[in-house]
Amino acid sequence: MAASNCNISFELDYASSTPITEAIASYKISGSTDPYEVYVIDPVPASGSTVVLPSIETPGKYDLMVTLHSKGATTNKKSFFHIGECPTRTIFWNHSVFIRDKLDTVVNFSIKKNGVIIVDTTETGLGYIDPIEKWKSFTAEVGDQIEFTTNLIKSATGKTSGGMFTCTTTGKTGTVNVVNPTAPNALFIDYQHIGPDSGTIRNFAFTVDPGLNYALGAGYTQ
Repeated sequence: MAASNCNISFELDYASSTPITEAIASYKISGSTDPYEVYVIDPVPASGSTVVLPSIETPGKYDLMVTLHSKGATTNKKSFFHIGECPTRTIFWNHSVFIRDKLDTVVNFSIKKNGVIIVDTTETGLGYIDPIEKWKSFTAEVGDQIEFTTNLIKSATGKTSGGMFTCTTTGKTGTVNVVNPTAPNALFIDYQHIGPDSGTIRNFAFTVDPGLNYALGAGYTQ
């Protein structure tokens, strides 16, 4: 029986006196006579980078060989991983306001999972650039349908501005919505402006992919 597609990730940690010219990950089911699947890691990752292998369907224990080439030298590292049912993914969320004052601006922040409301709030916090481990979160399975919506119910000044954003990361720590994000492999997949008029609704829907966690946020000034 085939399992849902799963992604395996690992951190590449090395020290080299010469530049690494090529990095290759090779893998196959342990004990199999089949040839290795060869994945060229391009571009060559820096030491400390997280590498995500292509999606794998067939369950089982896999042998993994990571090969690094530099001028005149080759290094191999053997390891293994197991593919079973894909683990649950984490959906982080954060509804914040840049500047809190006495103006009565109201933005509704809601998230549905497979059509069921998981988050529905107008309450905001101040931690707009906090790392995601400080955000609220819930879990989802690969293939779940997520719908993220903001509704500017009331713009107290008529000049409300900001945005709602959806990011992905292969990790569960670090920042995502900054110029130089620290969450592993952080990537914006959607951004939409909030405001300036009352009644402005923004919506983004996506399917949960293997190997990825998601960070859904909204932040605005009044």
